[in-house]
Amino acid sequence: MPTLPVIMDPNTNRFISDSFAIAQYLDEQYPDTPKVLPYGTAALIHVFQTASLNAVRGAFKLWMVKGAEMLNPESKEYYIRTRAERFGVPWEQLAPLEKREEQWNELRVSCDTMDGWYSKSTGQFILGDTPCFADFELAARFKWIEYCFEKQEWEEVKNWNDGRWGKLVEAIEKYFPY
Repeated sequence: MPTLPVIMDPNTNRFISDSFAIAQYLDEQYPDTPKVLPYGTAALIHVFQTASLNAVRGAFKLWMVKGAEMLNPESKEYYIRTRAERFGVPWEQLAPLEKREEQWNELRVSCDTMDGWYSKSTGQFILGDTPCFADFELAARFKWIEYCFEKQEWEEVKNWNDGRWGKLVEAIEKYFPY
């Protein structure tokens, strides 16, 4: 079953879905362009992607609830219905008000964990001075927080870990101006 995102390459008329598969396809199909999966790093970056998703798992339901508030009514109804089905609980139980502080703290802990990974790098990005797929994907998650959360919440998150997350989003924006 196809997932989002999806692209259609007009040069080959191929449809590719899933972020990681898209990155692999583009790197292979267009070898003379900058690589988001540098040679020999695909497995490592896939592990990073999985680990970072696991790290934020506790806060993910909070993200979903915040994100739903940004959708138009038709999209919001679909989003709420499909997420409730996916998690097998009523929407109201995903991120109830009484759990939000706990979920916020889980987000902080996950950022601390990922900061530990980044602190081992020799540069601003996970693989050094050049961004890769892992950095783009993580920056996109933080961009989602910036978009969906209250301004003061984003201000707090972007300054965690000596401002690492705000700096990451800012550094990636030069590649993908929003």
